[in-house]
Amino acid sequence: MENHYFDRLRADRQKLALLKSHLVPKVNSRRCIVMGSAPNPIVPPLDEAFSICVNGSVFSAYKHWSAAPDLTYLNGAIFNDGDSYANATLEVISGKEIGDVVIARHTFGLALEMMGKANMTFGETFPVSKYDKRVILGEAAGHSILGNYPFDANVSNGIFMAALALWLGAPEVLLVGFSFNSQHAYSTGKELSKRGHIREDALFLKHAVKAGLPLKTSSPEIGKDFGMSVV
Repeated sequence: MENHYFDRLRADRQKLALLKSHLVPKVNSRRCIVMGSAPNPIVPPLDEAFSICVNGSVFSAYKHWSAAPDLTYLNGAIFNDGDSYANATLEVISGKEIGDVVIARHTFGLALEMMGKANMTFGETFPVSKYDKRVILGEAAGHSILGNYPFDANVSNGIFMAALALWLGAPEVLLVGFSFNSQHAYSTGKELSKRGHIREDALFLKHAVKAGLPLKTSSPEIGKDFGMSVV
């Protein structure tokens, strides 16, 4: 049966240590902005913040900041599924600079090959497994966030990257472009995929607020729904 202790045995602790040692100096007490793919995000100035993108939200970073993110998460579906979501996402990040990259481990080799073919420019690459992700979640937000194990830990990639920023010691993590609908900023009105992990993301945000974690949002709607500070 899977549990947090099982995760700690299965996680690649050496690679997690490398990930942390590489990124902690880059975060270095900076505010982290995690950019999601929701349409019409309320986007603050980038200023000196450390910017994190998730899949196709690279589109929004370039649109609103005219700048490459410092760090991007890319999931396996982009490289493995070949559906409308994967194709549209690959299209908007092709030819872009995307910073350092965290990649779903099960498609790591394929992802690197396709990223090269798509003329993406990137820094260091770090594969993460589901075990690595759950260890980061537990260490960043407390083991109680794992709740009904392992299902409550199955958060979206956006929420995972917010937890990663907390794990790296960011003094403030701002969620921008997050929503609970299935639209994407680059979908031109079409629904590319059903948004999953809604229940798990809501549980995480409720826990984060209750635990006093330095997680904020630019969305008045999310702020109201979860009692989060809106900036």
